[in-house]
Amino acid sequence: MTKYPCNSISLEYAVFNDVVDSFIGQKVIINCLDKEIIGQVESCDLQQAKVRLFGNVNRFVVSKTTGNFMEGFVEIPLSPSILGRQLDFFGNSVDDLPPIIPVSKTVSFYTKLEVNIANKSQIVSDKDWLIVSEDFKIQKGDVKSHKDFSTLLPLLSISNIALLVVEMDYQSKKFKNLQQLLVDNNLDQISIFFQSQSQNDIALAPSCISQVANYLASHLGFDVLIVVAHSEQLKNTNINEFYFARNIEQLASIDANNSITIINL
Repeated sequence: MTKYPCNSISLEYAVFNDVVDSFIGQKVIINCLDKEIIGQVESCDLQQAKVRLFGNVNRFVVSKTTGNFMEGFVEIPLSPSILGRQLDFFGNSVDDLPPIIPVSKTVSFYTKLEVNIANKSQIVSDKDWLIVSEDFKIQKGDVKSHKDFSTLLPLLSISNIALLVVEMDYQSKKFKNLQQLLVDNNLDQISIFFQSQSQNDIALAPSCISQVANYLASHLGFDVLIVVAHSEQLKNTNINEFYFARNIEQLASIDANNSITIINL
């Protein structure tokens, strides 16, 4: 861990000059007096490191701000106990249950993005699971848009699936309805809810969720269904919906043999 003085800071980024040991994705602890937030190196060269900030820096003063460049990446706790939990985008529990003790770490990969509009559908096979209708088809490894989550419920009940729900606004009606739908169908125990507590942590979502998805698929043997419930909060930030959708592609894993599927609600 090496500490460097801050050269400039905004609500989104901090810039550090002459950081000789920085690398993209590196975890950085940003300090100003008694305040501390997390950052992540977004770009760097021999002269400068640009760090994206996740937290409130309204009262940070450049002359009193430093960055501790850590040896590793931004990571979250991974263990079987994450199932049935509610987490923020840093992997911290927000459900008043015991802390998650990590047992494994994973790496994220990329896959291509395909988008289709969906109506009602039905399951026709559960071996290498597949859902089809006249204008909608989805199977393992797909990235699709879908209007009605309830048509996917039978898939959760017959398959070895872990469900990740990503909601930008944890107080939204869509989020609460989806959570209640799982409870009513006794499926809440196989779900993980990621909730955004502030706009600042949205950019970190693809990185953290990919770690969880890859761990569930590669280490625990689940087929992973990720539901991204976009909300109006996302469009109120300078990270627009297109940017987020392109970055969420990290959720599919090469190592998991395309067993991660993404649904955009």
